[in-house]
Amino acid sequence: ARVNNDPSIELDDGTLLKASKIIIACNPDHLLSQLDHHISWNRTTTMYFSGDKSLPSMNDTIGLDARVNSSINNFARHDEVVPNCAPSDKSLWSVTVRGNQTHQEVKQDLVNLLKVKESQLKFLKQYNINHALPVLDSPALNLPAEQTQVTQHVHLAGDYLTNASIDGAMRAGESAAQAITETLEVMD
Repeated sequence: ARVNNDPSIELDDGTLLKASKIIIACNPDHLLSQLDHHISWNRTTTMYFSGDKSLPSMNDTIGLDARVNSSINNFARHDEVVPNCAPSDKSLWSVTVRGNQTHQEVKQDLVNLLKVKESQLKFLKQYNINHALPVLDSPALNLPAEQTQVTQHVHLAGDYLTNASIDGAMRAGESAAQAITETLEVMD
């Protein structure tokens, strides 16, 4: 529910967790009253399709679609990574969509990408994700450790501090951890 300066974390049920240092690795907007910024978010849509098991292998990779007029940003075949996520005779595909496309348009683009028949893919479900990636005015590759500190005991970590990616989130987390280790008192 809240991060306090003393330092402690207050849970929704009122439980107080004491800490010597705290790293907030999520959107801090509602956790810190003294924070004077608001994170704006990009939205996206992810669609899931079921396919024949015989569809082309992705070799455990994520495909990026660089075609200018395609509705697809990236796509992946999940049953190759987690075999039991789909029935044994099926494949499971996720597609991250550019813009506001219908599942028929996305399916047609996926059919063209994979060079398969339309009957080999079936639309399953669509998820609209309103807080997909943070909007960043000036993305950065690295974040100096001292820039993660909000108060004496509280540090921030997250891709909204560096660049909107898993790599950005990991780098910000590493910077926050580095800042804390540099300020911890050595115990006898």
